[in-house]
Amino acid sequence: MSRKSRVEVDYDSMEIEEVDVLIEGAEADLKKLQAEKRSTLNKKGLSKGARAARLEPLEEGLTMLRAQLAWLLHIKDGKIPFYDKLPKDNQFYRHFMQNLAATRIRDAAAAKAEDDSALFAGAADDISVERARARGADSPESRKGNLKRELYL
Repeated sequence: MSRKSRVEVDYDSMEIEEVDVLIEGAEADLKKLQAEKRSTLNKKGLSKGARAARLEPLEEGLTMLRAQLAWLLHIKDGKIPFYDKLPKDNQFYRHFMQNLAATRIRDAAAAKAEDDSALFAGAADDISVERARARGADSPESRKGNLKRELYL
C-alpha cells in the first residue's frame, strides 16, 4: 500500500463520542479475532505447522488491533480535561469547578453588559435624532406653512 492511498484520520477534530465509537469498533474486531484464534486452537485435526500457519495472520491482526486500541484510548484520554479525571469528592476538584463556574458567570455577565451598552447607545442616538427633529418641527419657520404639525418630545 503506498502512502498516497492511505486514508488519514484527523483525531484532533473528533469529539470524544466519535473516538468512543472507534474504540467500540476496535474492541468488537478484537473479540472476533480472539474467537477465531480460540476456534483454531481447539481444532483437533490440525498439525502444529498447519495450526501455526493459521494462527500467524490472526496473531498479526490481534497485535495491530491492540496497538490501535491503545492509541485510541490514548487519544480519548488526551481529549478529556484533567479536572474530569479527578475524583468528584476531591477538594481541588470542588475548588476548581467553583472557580470555573464563577469565571463563566462573570464572562457571561460582561458580555451581556457589553451588549446592553451597545443597545442603549443605539437607543440614545435614535432619541437624540428624534429630539432634533422635534425641535426643528417646533421652530417658528416650520409653523408658517403648516399649523397642524405635531411636536415630538
